Amino acid sequence: MRIGIISDTHRLWSRIEEALRVMGKVDIILHLGDNISDADDIRNVLKNVPVVAVRGNCDQADGFPEERVLLLEGKKIFMTHGHRYNVKYDYGDIYKKAREFEADAALFGHSHYPIILKKGDILLVNPGSPAMPKQGTSPSCAVMTIDNGRMETRLIAINRYAKMAQ
Repeated sequence: MRIGIISDTHRLWSRIEEALRVMGKVDIILHLGDNISDADDIRNVLKNVPVVAVRGNCDQADGFPEERVLLLEGKKIFMTHGHRYNVKYDYGDIYKKAREFEADAALFGHSHYPIILKKGDILLVNPGSPAMPKQGTSPSCAVMTIDNGRMETRLIAINRYAKMAQ
């Protein structure tokens, strides 16, 4: 299973399109908030690909949870935006929450800073932001592959010069 992971899209559709292009064929998209309405737009474009989303601190969308736990190919995936777990400062709080869920991976955004970090037995993944990268990073997204019980995740840089017009 190939899982596209995206966060902090902030309505910058040209960069979202570029992220979808560089992800390639995926079986599902996970949107980690901050402009959750972009998840609906992605769903409308990728008609046969499920899009699962959580809301972020900039989202006013009722009906979308702030957290989800998914079981994908036998792996438990904890999704959140990250603002409730101080992810701009360290990963201790999100790690603890992921352990409570007995998650194999915790996916989050909020800091706009891409990371893949193994902490204990939990994989922590922030795909960064395709729209507004921080701390000198490139616009980015991530792809996770689950195959025969193995999870592999990679960050993917997005063309910084993808047209900025809406």
